[in-house]
Amino acid sequence: MTERASWAGSDAAPQIIAVCDELCASRSLEHAVADLYPRNSLVVQFGGYESFKSTDVAHLAVATAYTGDYHGHKVKRGLAFILAAEDPYGLDQRLSARLAVSGLDPRKVDRRRLLRSGVGYSLIKSENVRKLRDKLLRIVETVERDLVFIGIDTLMKNFGEGSENDTADISHVLENIDRYLKEPFKALVVATTHTGHGNERRPRGSSAILPAVDMGIRMKPTSVGVTIECVRNKNGPRFAPLHLAKEIVTLPSEDRSRKSGTSIILKLLKEAPDESLPSVITKPTKSKADRLLELFEKLRREKFESKKREGRTEAQVGIQLSQLKRAAIDTKIVVVRQDFFKQKEKLVKNRSIRIEEKLVNGKRKKLVFARS
Repeated sequence: MTERASWAGSDAAPQIIAVCDELCASRSLEHAVADLYPRNSLVVQFGGYESFKSTDVAHLAVATAYTGDYHGHKVKRGLAFILAAEDPYGLDQRLSARLAVSGLDPRKVDRRRLLRSGVGYSLIKSENVRKLRDKLLRIVETVERDLVFIGIDTLMKNFGEGSENDTADISHVLENIDRYLKEPFKALVVATTHTGHGNERRPRGSSAILPAVDMGIRMKPTSVGVTIECVRNKNGPRFAPLHLAKEIVTLPSEDRSRKSGTSIILKLLKEAPDESLPSVITKPTKSKADRLLELFEKLRREKFESKKREGRTEAQVGIQLSQLKRAAIDTKIVVVRQDFFKQKEKLVKNRSIRIEEKLVNGKRKKLVFARS
């Protein structure tokens, strides 16, 4: 056969490839997780609050880095990296729980195989994602292992200055992920996000998200845990649902004088849970802080819609603290103002919101913004 007719690409221009060469060299689809997730694919995983999205990402990361097993499915071993902007501490707890049940001591494993970011990245900025790609390429070269799995927890927390409701913004973010994270490493990229408002069968934000990704995964809460349901697979049939039960795990601690913490793992069930029977495990309810965050996001979206003509992005729209307090009391999330400020501080502490003082109609007001 003659020499392959392809022309190298760059960040500025794509590689040009002869299709017939690719067809002659084609081979069976390589999976990151056998029978579930192919390599070189972008997966959006969506679910409501407490649908164990981060717990599942932690399992995929540990399976890639160390165990090679995900609910009985063989996993290609290699490096795993997570963009952990949502809750880095909580993610570490979930990773620790999965390592513990796998019989692994974090002090005795090759720590370079399982990596996470210390902060979120603005994925809407191409230059940011290029720098991240270059850093990961250097790590791959140093460790001499393929980067197989990349988790983005969550898409919104790593979005940057833009709106997930804007088709152009979300398309640009997904293009950056494809071009700089998925393609260079042929990695499985799983990005978590919440469900759509009023439609639990699609991700929150622009309707362009699902058509633009390789796979869509719905995390559907059940009485005992969650069902992982494939709602879109661009390159093949959807896999059968995975029914999982949550299990509380006591985390290992070297300090015996302190009470050990706990976290949650997910274990495979042989069949779907009978939702007609009372739950053995109490289904968790949303906390006041979670409900307050939902209320803030609702008010912010409403205000953003009225400010679109001014050219402002959703991240630049803030809600007056006093307005949020009145709405929280009116909707019975809290009863007294002291409780409101307690829940507000929880959201500030876990980096869900930020408070800034700005001039509004000539008066200084405290405004609530989403963390970018």
